[in-house]
Amino acid sequence: MVGLVRDHRRRIGSRYRALSAERHALLVLVHLRRNETFPALAAAFGVGLATAHRYVTEVVELLAALAPDLRAAMRIAARKALVIRDGTLVPIDRLSGTDDRRFYSGKHAGTAGTSHSSPTRTAG
Repeated sequence: MVGLVRDHRRRIGSRYRALSAERHALLVLVHLRRNETFPALAAAFGVGLATAHRYVTEVVELLAALAPDLRAAMRIAARKALVIRDGTLVPIDRLSGTDDRRFYSGKHAGTAGTSHSSPTRTAG
């Protein structure tokens, strides 16, 4: 991702940024992995709120440009024996068990919900 950020900065002719390409990439990874809020990112990396938002938006757009379109992704998936679609956290408000504990996803600590993934065969 650092190379992607460096290439983008070179391409648009950006000479000065508040963060190095490495810290820029790290800020984005923290946001994507931990779903950290923009105010928390701004405070942690010592940049403004608008800068944190712009840095994340820039890299997400760069990553999206690298992804195959739906038609190409389906062609790739058709050649595979099994495809696992990445799960999503489905928020819930139900309590369970004798202690009335909420269901917690291990990936999203502290967020009540269940994680759903779907293994599917490409043949249907």
